[in-house]
Amino acid sequence: MKPAVLALQLVKSMVETLTSGKVGFTMTTLTSVGQAVRAAHVAESAHSGEMEGFSVTTETQADAESYIDGAIDADELVARTRARHGLS
Repeated sequence: MKPAVLALQLVKSMVETLTSGKVGFTMTTLTSVGQAVRAAHVAESAHSGEMEGFSVTTETQADAESYIDGAIDADELVARTRARHGLS
C-alpha cells in the first residue's frame, strides 16, 4: 500500500477515536494527528510529482520535514520550493 494511503488511514482512525467520546485526548495526540495529516499531504505531493517525472530534492525534503514538524506552514513550504526553482 502507498505511504500516502497508509497515512490517510492512520489519520482517519485517529480522528474517529478522538471524536468517539470514548477516550480523552491530549495536545500531544492532536499534534500527532496534525503531523500525520501534513505527512500525508507531503507523501501525496511527492507521489504526484514523481508521476509527472519530477523528483524531490534533498533541500525540498528537508523543508517538507520542517512542514511536517510544524516549524513552517504550507505557504512557507511552497514559497521556499518556488524560490529554489526560480518561480518566485
